[in-house]
Amino acid sequence: EHQRVSYWMLLQIFRLFHMFRVLKLVRYRQEGRAMLSAIESPKAVVFIFGFSITSVLLSTLMYLIEGQRTAGKFDSIPSCLYWTVVTLSTVGYGDVTPDTVPGKVFAIVVIIIGYGAIVSQGIQLSKPPGLLPSEKCQMMHKLNVLLAQHREPRHVV
Repeated sequence: EHQRVSYWMLLQIFRLFHMFRVLKLVRYRQEGRAMLSAIESPKAVVFIFGFSITSVLLSTLMYLIEGQRTAGKFDSIPSCLYWTVVTLSTVGYGDVTPDTVPGKVFAIVVIIIGYGAIVSQGIQLSKPPGLLPSEKCQMMHKLNVLLAQHREPRHVV
């Protein structure tokens, strides 16, 4: 009986040490802050809002196309919302698929919209590639100031 208790205590100690492994996540603090600032950016908020509205609209359309024709797959808008989010995000589990030809054609459209949403996040529309002229001037001015500070004064003879 005493040996059983000591094994149980040893197991509890190992569990306690295992719980302290969570503290290793502290080293990712800076990356976590970067992730939060990216999520809180106006561009991300607009994308998430647009993705949500698009998902609900596409789910409703899929329900109208497949809802009455299939047994159990697309029987409600929430089940269609699951399919839409999985398809738009290009995860595509394959557990729910449309059975009718109009449903399959609509699925292709949803897949293309999903790819377009992913690609649009990679394109930066706010600024053309390279530096703008005003940024070039500012950088040249800073460079000239730094060079002037590091030059040694010349002695005129």
